[in-house]
Amino acid sequence: MNQRLSQAQKREIAQSCIHAHLKQAVRLVTQQFDAALSAMDIRATQYNLLVASSLMGTVPLTVLADELGLDRTTLSRNLKPLETRHLIHTYLSDQDSRVRLVEITTEGERLILDAYPLWKSIQKEVTKVFDDETYKSLLNQLEQLQS
Repeated sequence: MNQRLSQAQKREIAQSCIHAHLKQAVRLVTQQFDAALSAMDIRATQYNLLVASSLMGTVPLTVLADELGLDRTTLSRNLKPLETRHLIHTYLSDQDSRVRLVEITTEGERLILDAYPLWKSIQKEVTKVFDDETYKSLLNQLEQLQS
């Protein structure tokens, strides 16, 4: 049983695998956002976490994890450096001690504001390869993939 994929099948995978192409694009875009936001000593994933936390207000960790498409352990690991910097605060709920709540701090809100021009600039730079209609369509298609 020494069967192998044909060269054509291997090229099909290399040229059309949605996972590989999205992963490479995400890696490159993340590097650009991280470089732009490094002046604020924050990574793109952390910035988006702060923004989500700000939008949602005080929220259970599990709800924030669901909103971001992360498991609870990954979110907790990503929150630790933000909590160390006093950008977010986590604490046990008074109503249910099994529930850990997350809320953004004043310092976190300030960082979102201060980093916004950097985010806006790199967002414009990265998305300039798309016209407005194509970009809106891409966002819509990505949302469809997530649902």
